[in-house]
Amino acid sequence: MQYFHKWIVMDHTMKHIAAAAIFILLSLKAYAADTQSLVKYLAEHESVISRKADGRLELNETTKAMISRNMAGKSLFVLGEGGSHYLELNGELLVLLQEYFMQHGLKYVFKEGDRSLAYLDNLYRNGRYTFKDSSYKRHIAFLEHERPGDAAGHKFELVGIDFERPWNFHAAMAEIVQHINKEGIDMLFSLAPYVRDSDYIKLSAKEWQKYYRGIGKSFYRDSLKLKELLGSYYERFKYLVTNPNTATPTGERNRPMAENLLQEITLPDRQASYLLDCGMAHSRPNEKGTLVNILCKSDALRGKVSVMNVICEDCMTSVEKVSNWAFPFMKGEIQEAFNKAAKGDIVLFDLSELPAEYQYIKEYGELMVFAKGQN
Repeated sequence: MQYFHKWIVMDHTMKHIAAAAIFILLSLKAYAADTQSLVKYLAEHESVISRKADGRLELNETTKAMISRNMAGKSLFVLGEGGSHYLELNGELLVLLQEYFMQHGLKYVFKEGDRSLAYLDNLYRNGRYTFKDSSYKRHIAFLEHERPGDAAGHKFELVGIDFERPWNFHAAMAEIVQHINKEGIDMLFSLAPYVRDSDYIKLSAKEWQKYYRGIGKSFYRDSLKLKELLGSYYERFKYLVTNPNTATPTGERNRPMAENLLQEITLPDRQASYLLDCGMAHSRPNEKGTLVNILCKSDALRGKVSVMNVICEDCMTSVEKVSNWAFPFMKGEIQEAFNKAAKGDIVLFDLSELPAEYQYIKEYGELMVFAKGQN
């Protein structure tokens, strides 16, 4: 009887184990089928971004249609740089978008950079920079790949929305000084010594911001005299020395950047389009407090923002490791689904009609560039 009881217990246990195993197998099968549905959707909603013979990327008609469809009724298109600011793919994609939106009323390209650098870049792209500042000359190498995008003429303006970097600020001041007549140059140096001195380039981030705020105060104190000295350059000078964004690299930068951007388009032009180029830490519309999240909730841009984030797998730069930390869903079976669906090394996926169970992916942006092995 004792052995019979044991047999019954063992049989009961085995039934539970068998039932559990069947449940797990059915669950795995259902999950596999679920993942397969994701693969199927992605494969039906993708467009390969290829390279021309000269190595530059190009947009085909399918890709253009995806962008156009997602921008219907909207005005701001966001490129969320994936992995690293130093990933060349991000710059290549920005050139593509600039070329495309130039045909669709592109007015401003907002960048996660300072006003000073945007000022110099606008001059350079229009062929009007004088190349006197050595620190800016080094930047030209990074800007050169954007030159082909200006073949039809520079029809838009770059706008920096982040805090001022001292080396860019110094280069911008040096450029402006060259347009001041000799009679007024000594007076300018006396009123605004920072247009000549460069010691502040060595300051720490915290020290620099304190110094920069002092520049703004002194400008307003001497604004009438400076206006007389600077003439037509006065407004640009004022713009560069009074940036309200005085964050630091490790400080809260999202809201100040959003405020700078919104200041430029308080009432967006319905006939115009705008681009925003920023890092993935700022480009996630579902993450409370990010730059794009703030813009999406603003009165000016509510319902008018389309986001395309970039995810790069097995990519590298010479400066830092490429990481997709901002997109936690991109791992395991989900990452494998994107890999299976991708028909090329650089693919644009339209996620706007993803099935409800994948809503959490769509919340990171309606469009996604999934790339492999890029530099």
